[in-house]
Amino acid sequence: MHEGLIVYTKLFPGWNRFGAFLHHMEFVKKHHKAILRVAIVTDSKIGSIVPVIANSFISTQVKHFRYDGFDDAKQWIESIHG
Repeated sequence: MHEGLIVYTKLFPGWNRFGAFLHHMEFVKKHHKAILRVAIVTDSKIGSIVPVIANSFISTQVKHFRYDGFDDAKQWIESIHG
């Protein structure tokens, strides 16, 4: 099991078609139990929406951080074990 993943991007590119979104959701469904926490580090508006959606249907904790908050995101990921 991996402790955490940091998605670090100034602007979240999003999905250019619905099929791409569905493909991503299938990937998440298959792999979310292998990661305890995901930090979304971005200034994109979708960054604040992703945790609300993800935390309602997967066990992985997902949290949004502003783009300049990489160090805070890293600390959050590393704090899994107290």
